[in-house]
Amino acid sequence: MITAVYANEWVQVVERKTMMIDFQGTKEMTPMSRIRTFAPNEWELPRATQLVTAVNDDNEFTEKTKGLVRLPIYFGNRMAWVFDRWLVVK
Repeated sequence: MITAVYANEWVQVVERKTMMIDFQGTKEMTPMSRIRTFAPNEWELPRATQLVTAVNDDNEFTEKTKGLVRLPIYFGNRMAWVFDRWLVVK
């Protein structure tokens, strides 16, 4: 299973903090958000899954990678931290 957060999908932020991140060789203090993940017994809950999205070789967006594919927001027993800049507040 791919542990990822997909574009244009709802996530629940459970914690925010600024962390020292080494991203592609650059270290800097970066605002981060921990998002809620769902254990296997919760995968039937609303918003526990996300629609898989992708881009093709021409960088064109698609939601139909091989039909419509939904994956759970699941990172095993690890916390899921994402860059704040990747999130859109609605």
